[in-house]
Amino acid sequence: RQEDRRRFDPRDRELEEERWQKRQELERELAEEEEQREKLERREQRLQRREQERREQELRREQEPRLEQKLRREQEERREQLLRREQELRREQEPRLEKLRREQEERREQLLRREREPRLEQRLRREQEPLFEQLRREQEERREQQLRREQEPRRPRRQGPLRRRQEQEEEEERRLQEREQRLREREEDSQLLRQQQQLLKEEREEKRRLQEEERKFREEEQLLQEREEQQLRRQERDRKLREEEQQLRRQELEQELRQEEQQLSRQERDRKLREEEQQLRRQELEQELRQEEQQLRRQERDRKLREEEQQLRRQELEQELRQEEQQLRRQARDRKLREEEQLLQEPEEQQLRRQELEQELRQEEQQLRRQERDRKLRAEEQLLKEREEQQLRRQERERKLRAEEQLLKEQEEQQLRRRERDRKLREEEQQLRRQELEQELRQEEQQLRRQERDRKLRAEEQLLKQREEQQLRRRELEQELRQERDRKLREEEQQLRRREGQEQLRRERDRKFLEDQQLLREQEEQLLRRQEEQQLREEQELRRRQERERKFREEEQLRQLEEAQRRGRGWEEKDKGRQQILESGKRPFAGVPVRSSPLYEYIQEQRSQYRP
Repeated sequence: RQEDRRRFDPRDRELEEERWQKRQELERELAEEEEQREKLERREQRLQRREQERREQELRREQEPRLEQKLRREQEERREQLLRREQELRREQEPRLEKLRREQEERREQLLRREREPRLEQRLRREQEPLFEQLRREQEERREQQLRREQEPRRPRRQGPLRRRQEQEEEEERRLQEREQRLREREEDSQLLRQQQQLLKEEREEKRRLQEEERKFREEEQLLQEREEQQLRRQERDRKLREEEQQLRRQELEQELRQEEQQLSRQERDRKLREEEQQLRRQELEQELRQEEQQLRRQERDRKLREEEQQLRRQELEQELRQEEQQLRRQARDRKLREEEQLLQEPEEQQLRRQELEQELRQEEQQLRRQERDRKLRAEEQLLKEREEQQLRRQERERKLRAEEQLLKEQEEQQLRRRERDRKLREEEQQLRRQELEQELRQEEQQLRRQERDRKLRAEEQLLKQREEQQLRRRELEQELRQERDRKLREEEQQLRRREGQEQLRRERDRKFLEDQQLLREQEEQLLRRQEEQQLREEQELRRRQERERKFREEEQLRQLEEAQRRGRGWEEKDKGRQQILESGKRPFAGVPVRSSPLYEYIQEQRSQYRP
């Protein structure tokens, strides 16, 4: 096996290196083809854009007279609309300013009302202080009662665990209720304070927001004027830049045409060279494939020979195992016969020792033979596994080779078709470029005149649009201010109703708390009376249970004594009968029990009962 591996490893490495080189060459060729395809796609897109522009220019030339008349009419109408809108804006601004003044006065009145609210809150706190003081006193009384209960003398130990557990659970429940009540009161007080702080914060933010909106409104008007002036300057500058760009574009187009003609000639020369290289590479690849097929046939023949050898070796091993098993059975049968003969002649103790020794020897021999057989089987299995793995690796390598060859063929065919298509596209593109260049040079002058006219129209439309947007923003701002004012009024009304409801809930909660305290005191008194009665009943039950247990223990002791006396008389009778049986035997070793027999075990068990 090692010689086969040494013989095939160098060849496998050479094949892998050749495949790796082929794969790298294919990847380089694919990358070049991808770049050429992207260039062709960009050229096609440019051709389509130019064709579309040419059609649009033809349509414009046909529609120019009508468009000019229409544009003149639209310009006159826009000027009239601008004048009318400016007049409307002036009329609309006067009532808005009046509204803003009234809203500012209303905000000042609201601020005055909010300043009065802290005084109302102080008055509410003064009214609530007596209630809080009463609650604190009641909590202190409750704590003193609890301390008094804990300091009472403890009950005697006979008091049941059930009563102590009940007392602990009741005390824990009372503590939990008190803690929850305190937490709820603190949470409600903190919630009221947070709500008041939130209201004050919202009022300050609203005031700042209104001031900020007024400032932004003034800044927007100023920005609109500056933008109109900047737009006029920008339009003049753009017109000059477009004229310069058109001149540069003419020069670039002529330069591109010359470069493309040179590039096409170079590409045609490179294409012929690549075709010759591909032909040579294909011939080399076919030669390698024939050699690999011969090598695969040789490897298949060697594999079949190795499998036949393995089959023969396996059959021989199975035959040896069967012979060993037959021999072991014969040896075991002979050994049993010899042992039986020796047993008839030897005393019992020597016979037992010999049996143990022979049993150990047989076990050791069987274990050694089993280990040797297992070792041989493992070695054979390992050898088979290694050969199967080598065969699988070889088959996988051959499959990859065939797949790579098929991929190479498909890529070469695709490359040839792609090159032919690219050549035709380049020829068509050159023809179109020449035609378009001539057409573009004639149309650029017309386009410049049209662009200038369109620029002026767009400037007027942009100015109208900006004024309309400004008017819409002002209306939206006024509407938002009205909605915000209405929302604030509704929130203030809701806040007042919420405070009144909270005050009513607080009074109701205080009343319920006092009632619960009275009810708790009554329940505690009833619970103490029930606990004392329960304690008396438990003490009586405990005395009765102790008396029953004492009587039961006395009866159990009497029963155990009687049973021990009965068992002693039975053992004496059995020993006498056994001695009579042993004395009646006359032949030597005839009545002696064997150690492994049930009789011997029974005798040993009875003797051990009489030992001290």
